[in-house]
Amino acid sequence: MRELLALKASAGTGKTYALALRYLARLFQGSSPYDVLAITFTNKAANEMRERVAEFLKNMDEELLCNLSKVAGIAQEELLKSREKVLQKFMHEDLLIMTIDAFVQKILRKFAYYGGVATDFEVTEKIDLFEEFIESMDENELKEFISFTLWHGSKLEQFFSLLYEKDKELPLQAPKPLQDNTQKVLQLYHKIAAHVQEFGSDAKKRLFKQVESIDEFVKTSNGIRSWLKENSCKIPGVKKCEEIETVFQDLKRELRDYFAYKESQFLAQLFHFYWRFRAMRLSFIKKENILSFTDIKHITYDLLQHSLQKDFLYFRLDSRLAHIMIDEFQDTSVEDWEIFEPLVDEIAAGEGAKDFRSFFYVGDTKQSIYGFRGGMPELFDYVAQRYSMDIEELNVNYRSKKEIVAYVNEEFGLHQKWKKDGGYVEVCESEDILQTLKEKLQMLFDAGVASKDIAILVPTNKDILKVADFIEETFGIRPLTSTSKLIIHQPFARAVIEAIKYLANNENTLAHFHFCAVAGVSDIEQMELDKPVHLIRKICDRYGLWDASTVALMQEALMYKDIEEFLLGIEGSTTQMPNSSSGMEVLTIHKSKGLDFAHTIVLDVIGVDRPRSESVIFEYDGVKLQGLRLRQQGREYFDEEYAKVLEKVQEKEKAELRNVAYVALTRAVNSLIVLKKPKSRRFGFLHTTKRGAIEVASSSQDSLEVEPFAYPLQFFGKQEFLEEQEYKPNDYEAIYKGEAYHKSFEIGCDYVKSRYALFHELDDLEKRVKEAREKIEKLFKGDFYKEIPFVHGERLGIIDLLIEDEDSFIVIDYKSTKPADESTYIKQVTFYKDAVAAITGKKVQGFLYYLDENILKKV
Repeated sequence: MRELLALKASAGTGKTYALALRYLARLFQGSSPYDVLAITFTNKAANEMRERVAEFLKNMDEELLCNLSKVAGIAQEELLKSREKVLQKFMHEDLLIMTIDAFVQKILRKFAYYGGVATDFEVTEKIDLFEEFIESMDENELKEFISFTLWHGSKLEQFFSLLYEKDKELPLQAPKPLQDNTQKVLQLYHKIAAHVQEFGSDAKKRLFKQVESIDEFVKTSNGIRSWLKENSCKIPGVKKCEEIETVFQDLKRELRDYFAYKESQFLAQLFHFYWRFRAMRLSFIKKENILSFTDIKHITYDLLQHSLQKDFLYFRLDSRLAHIMIDEFQDTSVEDWEIFEPLVDEIAAGEGAKDFRSFFYVGDTKQSIYGFRGGMPELFDYVAQRYSMDIEELNVNYRSKKEIVAYVNEEFGLHQKWKKDGGYVEVCESEDILQTLKEKLQMLFDAGVASKDIAILVPTNKDILKVADFIEETFGIRPLTSTSKLIIHQPFARAVIEAIKYLANNENTLAHFHFCAVAGVSDIEQMELDKPVHLIRKICDRYGLWDASTVALMQEALMYKDIEEFLLGIEGSTTQMPNSSSGMEVLTIHKSKGLDFAHTIVLDVIGVDRPRSESVIFEYDGVKLQGLRLRQQGREYFDEEYAKVLEKVQEKEKAELRNVAYVALTRAVNSLIVLKKPKSRRFGFLHTTKRGAIEVASSSQDSLEVEPFAYPLQFFGKQEFLEEQEYKPNDYEAIYKGEAYHKSFEIGCDYVKSRYALFHELDDLEKRVKEAREKIEKLFKGDFYKEIPFVHGERLGIIDLLIEDEDSFIVIDYKSTKPADESTYIKQVTFYKDAVAAITGKKVQGFLYYLDENILKKV
């Protein structure tokens, strides 16, 4: 197996399979799981890969054996002999299958001292300091900032966040302001205007008059004046003159310099304010010990790239990692890559602490749709060229049926093969997207397709609710949307939020009504406005509103310090519940990446589709940021270099739109329907077609599914909600109490008190844990192992404490409370005993430890 390899894997070709196969090969070749780092783009992908590897090890069929034998270079018989041993290693040892965010956080936790932060830093998704930044300005600075904001022309808060994302790519110094040549430009224009006044027609004389600003003669409502776009001075009805031609050429050069001057002014102000904003943010995170994922990545980057200890730190990492694998490489940012680069340099040079080492990445540049997050698809080929890596391609689509694969091949110039015959493709133009959607949905329903097997992909978040509302009005079906899955939109969680609104303001009668209608009460008991998490718990306990959504709401509330902050921020929460129900789904194309759907309908934008036009352009040469450019209308007619930069940016934006279309089309399994507008900006390149036949899987339900109309906001007692499992307060107390005690033994009481005290009273926790430890250490001698995962037969298990002495093992399972019926606990420990005995061949004793009574009971 080659040490350096890149793999291009188009949609549906088995990318995850290939990655898991290579990971397994390293384990069978003798590497430990903690030697192999596998980086995924999302936590979901990391979990899927762990599950895939475990499944492969448990169920190794002939096809898998054959493929693994080829990749690993090991005979199939030898693979089968060592399978159980590799499985045990995989289940017992530390796994390094994680996202880039998790990996850099792991590094920073380990080397926090060198990064200037405390090891127990808190991680948050977002740090919002823009309001404080503005409040820190004096009156003159604020005026200057407001003027700059108007110049920038869009939400500066969002742009500063983008700059902070790219902070490690930005220049260390702002460009020096250029000389103001405004008067020189005006003088040259007035010479041409005087010539027109002397030799031009009356109409031209009215156009060419004295002006006080450059914009007055350069720009019109439609853009740049046409005569300025010409290569020579051509003004209809005006006598040509060599002297004026010279003036004209001088004017165009000065206009080029004028635009450059305006840009230099803008960038000087931009960096002045941004660096001040950044300094405030860095001060805040150091003082409060709160870091976002971006902060963690930046500090880790500085630590590994610029600190005095960087060689030592990379040596520590290098001595641990033998193999690096990166998934979705087309979405890797420049900063991400530069963190890994020195490690890959060592691997490519054949140096380092490990004898055999490798670097492997997989991706598909056609699926690069996260440029706005810093994804740099150019890295795919850049890295391969830098290390002279071979690039292999997967060319068999295992997801979509023949007609879909064939159409995608035609439109994107591919040569993929297919494994499934059949399929249906229809691409049509429509002026009324929603009306045509109605017709196509009815067509699917008439063919016997169940609504739960249909997904509708839309370009923007704004389109989601428009489409969902239309479907509900037309068919009586309320599709699943990212909005409908939000925690804050779940009935019980919503009721709790409404209760807090009322408690904070007793005049909010609408909030009072909403809560009472769901809780089945006529009034809300007054409660002290405690911390949000405490108040949520009190409300849920008092009114029996515990369910998965209110527990999730409670965890979400941990980020808010008081009720005012909670009420200001919670409505903007985008945290979703796990998808627990089935039904037609409406989601954005970006959200659909990595998913597939039996029957897929792709829609063009509902309404006007305006192109994105950011005021600042990031100019790249390959993967290196060369600088920032101010987007200025008409500058391309005077500045050839700027015109090239603009053209490159427009080509990149067009390519990303094409990639989004590719992602949308390749989600389909059985049927694909695309509804595009005439002259569509997004899907205009797709040729209209109608081919194949709609096929319905045997599991699909006949007929249209219509949900009954519900009117829940009435006083009929506490409402029951379909597809919601009801939980009682004590159930959650028991769960969190148990978790708290387990974490105390694993990590320590200080951590647990800060994490779990909000969910349960833990005043006696430290005492009980200390008593348990002392009793166990007094009774048993040997090597102690905590939280040991294992697989025995078809079952998974985790042993709380495993003690190994010379000739036997002791299994101890902690329980927070002793129940009336212990039979379930006894069965569990008996299974643990049998599993350890079968795996080790040694004698095993089993015990239950009831922490509430400080009792150790032999099983």
